[in-house]
Amino acid sequence: MDPNRMTTLGKHVGYGYAIYQGQALVATGKGAINTLSHVFDAEAIGALKGLQKALTLPSNADTQRWLCIDSTSVIWCKRANASDTSQWAFLESHRLIDRHAVNIRWSPGHQGITGNEAADSLADAGAKSDIVDPGPTAQPTISGIGSIARSLAHNVTSGWWRKNEPTLSGGIANGN
Repeated sequence: MDPNRMTTLGKHVGYGYAIYQGQALVATGKGAINTLSHVFDAEAIGALKGLQKALTLPSNADTQRWLCIDSTSVIWCKRANASDTSQWAFLESHRLIDRHAVNIRWSPGHQGITGNEAADSLADAGAKSDIVDPGPTAQPTISGIGSIARSLAHNVTSGWWRKNEPTLSGGIANGN
């Protein structure tokens, strides 16, 4: 699973997944989530979407399932405590991972690993699409809203300093 965030403000955050059975690619998927989201959110949501799709595919009773993710922070949240941002995706993943005995493995990104490179390309395509998945993925995430709040606070503080600097004592602007 691999996400991508378009760098232009207002573009979607995308995710992609590639599902393999043995060496055979059997399914892929991609999508976009709300523009007020981060790559971390896309990684979490993409992993969930990929897992949901994988569980619909035919398999043997003794099939081992592996969820390969290139974000260690997402892996920690998938294995244990759900993050506040995109929490719904982590909690649903916990439920499915426990129910279906899914293993989780780190897949280093940008190392030429076929499945990870495929997911990365799909995430790029998902980010470029104008179609946002319905449901919770269409909503802003806590991390996305937090970024906006930090940016607004920075802008207000910077504006105040620019406006008031000439009237402040100490001559900070003149190096005194």
